[in-house]
Parts: sequence; structure tokens; C-alpha cells
Amino acid sequence: SIWTLLIVLKTIHELFYTEPESHFAVPATFALIAFIPGLVMLSARINNDVLAIPLAFLSLYYLQRWWRTLRMRDWIFCIIAAALCILSKSNGLLLLPIAFGCLLIRHGVRPRMIRDAIIGILLVTTIAGWYSAWRMSSETQQDLIVGNTSTLNSGLAVDNSAITYITFNPVALVRIP
Repeated sequence: SIWTLLIVLKTIHELFYTEPESHFAVPATFALIAFIPGLVMLSARINNDVLAIPLAFLSLYYLQRWWRTLRMRDWIFCIIAAALCILSKSNGLLLLPIAFGCLLIRHGVRPRMIRDAIIGILLVTTIAGWYSAWRMSSETQQDLIVGNTSTLNSGLAVDNSAITYITFNPVALVRIP
């Protein structure tokens, strides 16, 4: 999606655009990311990856910004983006160990790290924790994280065979995303 590419461009610009000779690194890296097949295919399909991927990149953008500046605002935005990503797709949970691991590495076990960790945990619990608690306590408790497989239209079903996972046919993908 375009939103993802803009976030990645901003991140690349902040990371690599520090010296005049690095001008080529920004467009080259952006061009590589713009044509990653996974991003193109996910944007062409109806799923929640379309929202989760930009939010994950946004969280990583604010994490790298926080790493350089140590501003509380960047830490808060990183955690908010990660929590919103968790609401969109449970894969967003993988952002939390990265963020809190960076927090531990950057500060060590000090009062500032403990304060920032508590703020992060409170934000994640407030934004995304209610949904997990609601799902666990609901009457329709599911054994799997993915719960919408039984409610999808049968026309969206994909055959679960080895050939489905190893075939790469871009023409067929463009014809029927």
C-alpha cells in the first residue's frame, strides 16, 4: 500500500540521509521495498494485512526514532502503533518483544526503563488488552487464534495442498487476486 511505502521512505530517509554521498541509498532502498512481492500481493487481496503492515512499519519507524532521540513521545507513538497493529492482526504481538527488548538494551534496568516499560504495558493493555480479555471470556471461545475461517465465503477458499504454496503465477494472481 502507498501508506506503507511512505512510512518506509520516511524511515529510510532518516536512517540513511545523513551524508551527501548517501543520496543514492534512499531511492535505491525505496525502489527495492516498493517491489517486494509480498507487499504488492497483500495490497491486492481483501484481508487485515493491509492495515497491519503499515502499522507495524509505523511502530518500527517510531522505535528507530526513539532509539536516536530518546524522546518519550516517540516511545509512546511506537507502542500505540504496535497496539493498533495487534488489534488488526495478532502478528502485531511480535512488535512488543522488539520494542521492550530495545528499551532494555538502551537503558538497562534503571528507573527510566522501568517507567517507560510501565507506560508501554499500560498503553498496550488499554488499547489492545481489552479485546484479548473479551475474546477469552466470550461464550464463543475458540481454540485457534484465527477464528474467521468458518465464516468466510466459500468462494474465498484456497486449496490447502503443496502445489498451492510452491506455485508462483503472477498472471493468475493479477487476474484473480
